[in-house]
Amino acid sequence: MFISTSIFAFDFDDRSQPVRAWETVFDGEVSEAVEEAKEATRSHAGGLVVKREERPVEGDEGDPLKLFQASCPVGPANLAGSWSVVVSRVRIEFRASRRPELPTR
Repeated sequence: MFISTSIFAFDFDDRSQPVRAWETVFDGEVSEAVEEAKEATRSHAGGLVVKREERPVEGDEGDPLKLFQASCPVGPANLAGSWSVVVSRVRIEFRASRRPELPTR
């Protein structure tokens, strides 16, 4: 068994939906991965650190565990900070969690 740690950065697309900007597998301490994710928020809308326990001999890629999530005050319509991450065995999905504001009368 081994543990892999991944760092993700995301931005907003032209529909104000969060999309993955980049991903890297990190070979180091979790605290260093968290610092890199924090650094990613300087130029991206958010950063995420996920770890996964894997057993390749058994063909098992374990469920991911979210270790860190951060956002910064950038992005269309001030959506920064209004996103969530859905972590499942199959994929990691970024979602905007703020609903569009309706015009007032």
